[in-house]
Amino acid sequence: MQNLRADLYHSLAEAFADPPQWLALAGDEWHLYEIASDTQCLTRCLDAIANIPAEPLAARLARYNSLFVGTGCPRFWLYESAYLNRLFGPETFAVAKIYRAAGLETVGAELPDHISNELAFLEHLARSAETRFLGESGFLPFGIGQDEILSEEKKFIEDHAGRWLPNLGRALAGSGDEVYAPIGQLLAHWMEEIARQCGIQKAECGRTPIVHHSSFHIPNLPNIAQSDRCTLCGFCVQVCPTRALLIRETQNETALVLKEAACIRCGKCERICESQALTMSPAFNSSSGVIPLRQSSRVECRGCGEPMVSQAEFDFVTTQIGHPTWLDYCLECRSV
Repeated sequence: MQNLRADLYHSLAEAFADPPQWLALAGDEWHLYEIASDTQCLTRCLDAIANIPAEPLAARLARYNSLFVGTGCPRFWLYESAYLNRLFGPETFAVAKIYRAAGLETVGAELPDHISNELAFLEHLARSAETRFLGESGFLPFGIGQDEILSEEKKFIEDHAGRWLPNLGRALAGSGDEVYAPIGQLLAHWMEEIARQCGIQKAECGRTPIVHHSSFHIPNLPNIAQSDRCTLCGFCVQVCPTRALLIRETQNETALVLKEAACIRCGKCERICESQALTMSPAFNSSSGVIPLRQSSRVECRGCGEPMVSQAEFDFVTTQIGHPTWLDYCLECRSV
């Protein structure tokens, strides 16, 4: 049995994550278009989607980045907390708690209140409703429609998704973007229809933008108070979802730096730091927007004089395995 509500949540969640392969197709070839065609309340959105031409996936990704990523404040926030208040605000923790209570946990680098995660959770609730009402015969009991909305779904829409997704959709519909404006229109109409079915009054909630200045106090940025504890292992860089943390290397120095405007304060870097050198703590902006967190000179090869690893990494390795002679030479010189 097809669950149109769950399928639509799923396709919208995919559309607002990193662009999937199907988004490169023409609009009338999308699974999202097919589902919307079967949903009577969304028929007025179909023409705009059908007119979307095919485009290479790289071009779709460029559109996505220009609207939702960018450097600093994007044109449109895809996080409930940022849209309503401030990024990584109370909404982030509230939805994470709801997911855990349902036995779920977010996978990947995105925050729990990212639109794709909230829509995926609504999909989970919609499918749970279908499973709960289906009997052994595989048919729904008399008097219950397949679009029956459980109290858990209603509450999540009222407390979270319904507070910002309709407004986000309307804002996107006016963006002028050939791809995401029609998707935004569809999102707005769908969430308004679901809110109507739930008996929820439409909430007019505006967006409070996050303004970045060069001289005011910014809480909860990655910071390294004791530089000698950081080994420059780079694990924090690998888990950073927005590439706000970078390793920069010159001929003489290795440095861990933070691009403050790109940081979403998710705390993943703090959690992965085994030496607990990196913590989320109050900090001040750098006038250049780039904050150096750890700097270390590079060790030179005793054979050829070329730089190798940073002194921080070298010191860490020697504390673990001692200081064998071969450590003082680069790979090429070791084989001579």
